[in-house]
Amino acid sequence: MHISYLRQSSLPHTRSRLVLLALALALGLTALLVAYLLIAPATASAGARDRSEQMLTPTPGPNLACSYKYASPHMLAPGETLTYTIHLHNCSTVSTTAQVTDLLPSEVNYIPGSASPGAVYDEGAETLSWSDVTVLPGGHVLLSFAVTATTVTTPTVVTNTAVISAGGDSFERWAWVLLVPELPTPGPILAGSHKSASQHTLAPGEILTYTIYLHNSGTAVAIARVTDQLPAEVNYVSGSATPDAAYDEGAGTLTWSAVTVPVRSDVSLSFAVTVTAVSTPAVVSNTAIITTGGDSFERHAWVLLVPEPVEYDSVLPVVHSLTIDEQDVLTSPMVTLHISATDNVGVRWMYLREWQWAVTPRPHWEVVQSSGWVSYQADYPWTLGSESGAHFVGVWVADSALNTSRLDTYGLDFASLLQPGTIVPPLGLVPYLVYYEADVDVTAVLTPTSGDADLHVWYTGNLSEPIGVASEVVTFTTQSAGTYLFVVHSPSGATYDLSIEPGGGPRPPAWAMVGVRVGGTSQTASIRVGEADGTAFSEADDLISVLTQSGLDPLATAGAPAGPFVIHLPLVIE
Repeated sequence: MHISYLRQSSLPHTRSRLVLLALALALGLTALLVAYLLIAPATASAGARDRSEQMLTPTPGPNLACSYKYASPHMLAPGETLTYTIHLHNCSTVSTTAQVTDLLPSEVNYIPGSASPGAVYDEGAETLSWSDVTVLPGGHVLLSFAVTATTVTTPTVVTNTAVISAGGDSFERWAWVLLVPELPTPGPILAGSHKSASQHTLAPGEILTYTIYLHNSGTAVAIARVTDQLPAEVNYVSGSATPDAAYDEGAGTLTWSAVTVPVRSDVSLSFAVTVTAVSTPAVVSNTAIITTGGDSFERHAWVLLVPEPVEYDSVLPVVHSLTIDEQDVLTSPMVTLHISATDNVGVRWMYLREWQWAVTPRPHWEVVQSSGWVSYQADYPWTLGSESGAHFVGVWVADSALNTSRLDTYGLDFASLLQPGTIVPPLGLVPYLVYYEADVDVTAVLTPTSGDADLHVWYTGNLSEPIGVASEVVTFTTQSAGTYLFVVHSPSGATYDLSIEPGGGPRPPAWAMVGVRVGGTSQTASIRVGEADGTAFSEADDLISVLTQSGLDPLATAGAPAGPFVIHLPLVIE
């Protein structure tokens, strides 16, 4: 795979461009992102970096205005160590002598002796001071020190300020970090899994199939253990489990061990049962216990056992596909939804719901709008919400007997709306999703019209290996068919335009977000950003952590709408 990244500037350090993000994807859903998005710091640091990039030509007289400050890592938990670095850069043609004082925030503790070169630490004032630091013309001097984080109960943005004085001038440089109660890690999300029965009623002699649908909305592969407790009123059909499961006849349980569910993919487990004779109708509940990553939860399916077969319809309608317009990248919210669904009798109604990514009160997929129950149409006009970014639309369908389909990846699609003048808040992000086949040449161009922003790109089949980060242009050739994630991030807030070509999509009817990996590594990267020191990739991991809180699609929290209701009006004759 060929990937290239272009930057306007060739400064050797990119850390000050990178994000102060963090999160807890592991479906443990923590409110980290909200904290730092709502507590918007001043934008002076970005301005300082911009001045540093502009002042590449030495000027007469002492000038340290090109200096900047950064922190590593950008997120830490209580007791962890953080290193602050003040980068003094003399943009002038003469030597200068600097005095530097760093005021430590109360949320961190200085590690004695960690200052390099040595500095004077005033414990009472909580300041570190370097005196008479000589910086040669065009030269660079690094001042660094380490701290540990104190305990916080909620995610907290902390600002550290350095005051630099030289040649009669005095100015400040800042660095921000996010303190969290504990460090989350990207993880799987199986909360969108569900269970169904092949029919609603079952009479003696009939066969019923239970299906457990495991869906991973997270950002890491899930390894699941599934145990199904069969109710006493049904009998397991020997050998019917797909894939094979261990059946304990005494306990009446079926167990699947170490089931692998890739990121944003589905795995189905099914088995068949027959019913014992009943003298009166009885509702029976079948429960599956799903365990992964220390989390355990239940999914249920109910059927009505009857003494003899009934004539009414109990078959659920099925959605085969939903696609939004003709491609994934859109510049207008006016689209056409293409829906394919079938039923043994006929599909009568449908219910549409749209989601977009939101940050409050925690990162999640927020419902933008719903259609209510409307008559089923294979092609349906729809106006997406006006915000830029990835939009998901899902569909449920129902038949005349009020049987309602279940929402799964077949009835869910995404599109990415690219609006001009999009605003990303300080430390914010805007995600976009695009499906591509293999061997497609892709070009994404980010054009900030104010402020500073970066573009991050991943292949969702391998989120552990980001394609890379760039401030303007990303070009690459897709190695695998699947969904690609583009994220625009800004440390200080920005307004931008974005283009992604080609438009991608539509995704195949039988789809998974991930697609198929080719070889042992999904992407390789070649970054041209001066001295690429790997910082961009660690920051990309932080962004993925933020997205882990919500999952990569809304299935985990979608819920089902109340079914359609038929209202019988009385006939009045006067």
